[in-house]
Amino acid sequence: MAPEISEQGREHHTIDMANVGSRNEAQEITEHGTMVVAKIESGNEAVPMATEIAEQGSENIEPGNESAWKNHSVYKVPAFMAKMHEGAFTPKLISMGPYHHGNPDLLPMEEHKRRALKHFLKRTGKPRQHYLDALQNVEHKLVACYDWSHVSAPESAEFLKMMLFDGCFLIELHRSTCYRQTAYYEQNDPIFNNIDAPYAYHLYNDMIMVENQIPLLVLHTLLGDVPFSEVNKLVLELFDEPPTLELPGLGLHLLDVRIKGKLGEQSPSVEKEEEPASRRRHLMPGLSCCLQDSEGKSSSHHASNQDKDYDGWDFKLPSATELYEAGVKFKRSDQDGFMNISFDHGELRLPLLNVTDNTESYLLNYMAFEQLGGAWLGNDGTKVSSFVVFMEDLIDTAKDVQILQHARILKNGLGSDDQVAQLFNGITRGMMAYDGPQMKEVRSKLVKYCHRPCNKWRANLCHTYLRNPWTITSVVAGVVLLLLTFLQTLYSMLAYYKQPPQPHT
Repeated sequence: MAPEISEQGREHHTIDMANVGSRNEAQEITEHGTMVVAKIESGNEAVPMATEIAEQGSENIEPGNESAWKNHSVYKVPAFMAKMHEGAFTPKLISMGPYHHGNPDLLPMEEHKRRALKHFLKRTGKPRQHYLDALQNVEHKLVACYDWSHVSAPESAEFLKMMLFDGCFLIELHRSTCYRQTAYYEQNDPIFNNIDAPYAYHLYNDMIMVENQIPLLVLHTLLGDVPFSEVNKLVLELFDEPPTLELPGLGLHLLDVRIKGKLGEQSPSVEKEEEPASRRRHLMPGLSCCLQDSEGKSSSHHASNQDKDYDGWDFKLPSATELYEAGVKFKRSDQDGFMNISFDHGELRLPLLNVTDNTESYLLNYMAFEQLGGAWLGNDGTKVSSFVVFMEDLIDTAKDVQILQHARILKNGLGSDDQVAQLFNGITRGMMAYDGPQMKEVRSKLVKYCHRPCNKWRANLCHTYLRNPWTITSVVAGVVLLLLTFLQTLYSMLAYYKQPPQPHT
């Protein structure tokens, strides 16, 4: 028998059975740690015969620390997702945390981090070692937040230094931009005294990328164990969000708190459904194959049979133009927040969405965090992803964009309505969304409303004949003329039948 091959030398072999004398001989070719795929040449076809992986020695392989997965909160985007949305998950100006640390394109910002640390220490009056010691006390928690299978773990001293520099930068950026406390900075400082710098929005966009995060525990430690609510408030203020969000504890990182602010979550989520399997499942391109059962049937089909009351389950909603033609009225919600969506009495209310150059990037990072963080396991569904899918359904063409702009739901900062339509057509590639109870109800109501013929007839009448004062005047004049003609005919008939009979001569 052939000698053993180590784990590092594991290979994948394809063997032409024409060169193998017997089945036993083919089996002997299977070596320890070597995968063998035997095939028989029959014309132009290759018929698989056996695939065998040697089990010997597998008990000696040390399993990964699976218990550490539950502590991960800063994730690396899978390669397939990064390729589908190239550049959306890569910071342009600043690195936060270890994943992009050392990127040559981001090194210029390291100088500003050093300046932030210098002024932070000067303002607090404590030595640098004081904060390094404090961070070292929680180092095990900070390290556990990252997935080190994608990046080489730095030395302890280097890791703590990284957390200190990044944390001080965020604290000083908050003080200088939100409270204009710039006493230690020059008037023409490009970062801490120039919030309106042309590239500033790239800086803030980098700070909400899923791979570019540091745990808020760093800020909590550097600020001297202030209440968790104050740290969460700092993040909301940094992104110019109303600091009214109340979280049950300390947020995970900037992205986590930012998402919750965008969702408009002011209190615990709505009552949970008892059966999460009945939620609507949206399959984005590239993931439909992941939900096939052993018989090749889509699992979403089975779930739809369990949810008979949900008309339109697992189907794309009509576009904004189609909804408009079916009589749906679009209104802006009273409050912003992705979950402030409702549909009642033919009126669809949606939150304001300001579309800019960075909209695609931040929506993708929000969705990626939901996908990687396991938000889809909860009964409330993937809220951000569900919202983006909802908007993707509504927006197919430039005309849909115009309808939403006219209703003051959407602000176009890209310039062209076609650009906005292109942004939403395909933004959810590689993503998956599950609707929670609220979104599920809105979709169900919309589908049922659009399926009623009377709504379409009424909408067609309004859109065709009652669009403006001139058409209304024409319709009214036509109705009056028709009524007068009818009355004239009626009176003529009555006059004819009421004539006295003529005497016979």
